[in-house]
Amino acid sequence: MSEELRARAALRPACLTEAEWREWQRAAKAAMPSVLDGVCADCTPEFKAAMLRAGRCEWLCVEFITDEEGGVTGRRMSLNRGVRNRRQP
Repeated sequence: MSEELRARAALRPACLTEAEWREWQRAAKAAMPSVLDGVCADCTPEFKAAMLRAGRCEWLCVEFITDEEGGVTGRRMSLNRGVRNRRQP
C-alpha cells in the first residue's frame, strides 16, 4: 500500500465527528477492517445517503455488499480496483 493511501487513512473523514472518529479507531484496532475500505467498511446505505446530502461523503465509490447472514459492508470499490474516486476538498 502506498504511503499516500496510509496518510489518507489516518485522517478523520468528514462524515464523522472527532469523537466518532476516535471511537471508530479504538474499535478498528480489534476488528481490523480492510485498509482499503477503512471507516467505509462500517458505513450503511442510509448513512452514506445522509452524508451525500450534507456534502460530507468523501468516498463516492463506496458500494455495499450483503453477506449470507444479512450483514452489510461498505467497500471503496474504485480503490479495490486500483482507481481512486474520492471527493476533492
